[in-house]
Amino acid sequence: IINELKSEISQLKQEKFAQQDQLEEAQQHANQLDIDNNELVIKMKQLKDLLEQRDETIAQIREKMLNNDADDDEEKTTELTNLLSTVTENTNEN
Repeated sequence: IINELKSEISQLKQEKFAQQDQLEEAQQHANQLDIDNNELVIKMKQLKDLLEQRDETIAQIREKMLNNDADDDEEKTTELTNLLSTVTENTNEN
């Protein structure tokens, strides 16, 4: 009986170590997922900022175009129209 109990204790210890290893692996995986998630959040914020900057630039160009229309300066209006087209094309490509 003593040998059986020793054998069972040994087996239980091995199972315990195996479970601890699995737990460590799961914790490492969870930590990596947290890191990946944080990186994605940062990238999403950066993308949001870029899109907001683009929208502000487009709004400023449109405002200048409207102001230039009132001044009837065709050269500036054409330049701003081309710039607006370029900004729009660049944002569509990205």
